[in-house]
Amino acid sequence: MKIAVTEYKQSVQFASRWLLLGSFVGVLAGIAVAFFVRALTYISDLRAQHLWIIAFLPIGGILSAWIYKTFGEGTEEGNNLIIDEVLEFRGRIRLRMAPIILVATLITHLFGGSAGREGTAVQMAGAIAGKVASYLRLAQRDARMLIMAGIAGGFSAVFGTPVAGAIFGMEVIARGEIQLVSAVACVAAALAANLFTSWVAPVHENYHVVAFTGMSLIMVGKLLLAAIPFALASTLFSELTHTIAHRSMTWIRNDYLRIAIGSLLVLAIWALVRNPEYLGLSIPLLDRALNGEVMPSYAFMLKLILTVVTLGVGFKGGEVTPLFVIGALLGSTLAPLLGFPITTLAAIGFVAVFAAASKTPIACTIMGIEIFGASYAAPLILVNFVCYVLAGHSGIYTSQRIANFGFDHVSEVPDDQSLD
Repeated sequence: MKIAVTEYKQSVQFASRWLLLGSFVGVLAGIAVAFFVRALTYISDLRAQHLWIIAFLPIGGILSAWIYKTFGEGTEEGNNLIIDEVLEFRGRIRLRMAPIILVATLITHLFGGSAGREGTAVQMAGAIAGKVASYLRLAQRDARMLIMAGIAGGFSAVFGTPVAGAIFGMEVIARGEIQLVSAVACVAAALAANLFTSWVAPVHENYHVVAFTGMSLIMVGKLLLAAIPFALASTLFSELTHTIAHRSMTWIRNDYLRIAIGSLLVLAIWALVRNPEYLGLSIPLLDRALNGEVMPSYAFMLKLILTVVTLGVGFKGGEVTPLFVIGALLGSTLAPLLGFPITTLAAIGFVAVFAAASKTPIACTIMGIEIFGASYAAPLILVNFVCYVLAGHSGIYTSQRIANFGFDHVSEVPDDQSLD
């Protein structure tokens, strides 16, 4: 009985501590992300009103490269650095990562680069969490947990999906495994970040799609067929991004020249259609697909190519919103062929392509339910996990490790060693 009481007290202390720490990091992440998304909205509107700005994309690229070369040493790996620090803590995250990625992402979007925002939100929140851990002189195990909470808070704040954000923080670290040891911290951070941004500065899009009705054997077969091109799109996106990044660095060693040439290529590709909706986040394209509008069959591929070139040559931003757009556009193209309402398969593709690319099928299923409603639970869990398997080891986060991950075996440094 005495042992049970002692264990209960320890559990209460553990939960209380991480509720407090997670909530604190979540609020800080919410503040940072709310400011970022507001600034991004202003920048995107400015570009839309003055489209001539995109002609200066090469100058924007050179400026972004200069910022990282001058101030960003040790922060270039972005999200992969955040994940790697959770897996094997070395104290490499610096607070300067937050303002640097913020400015660089705004530059990308101002001048018309095709990129997202999740990567920026997660890096900002992860950098803040790392600084808090350092200030509190947390042990390595605790520091890793707090960084995971930062990931959860950043994801939750930028998309307005607190449950998915909490799961994402635990699932994105290792493929095929959820780190439940950080559950309290991640849940607290995700809820706090979402509550803060919703209260202070609502920044999330609302999508209204028709409810998914009736799972049948024929419907399952159609969903399985749809999963194949969704997984292929995910794999193509991931592999092209990594290949362009590697080849461009090998062939053009000068950072300024590489990003300038890449900028010209982006502009040349965009000139084929001259539609400003393909620039930046491409939220208008996403809205049109989810509203059931018939989209050009090439739309998803054009957005994919613009994004992989933008990110591959060194522009900063995220991959997630472009993946949402690519999935929704591909779904809208496949829908008439498979006998689905356009809005239905666009919603499923929205989630499934990202699930395969990020290797987070559970978080993405929950995210889809939070965004599109509970009627999508069954088709999403089916398509997301099939896409996850079909995409194999290909993914956007190269630092992820495959299963069998445990906090007790990540580092040879004792857990009681503090961050100093």
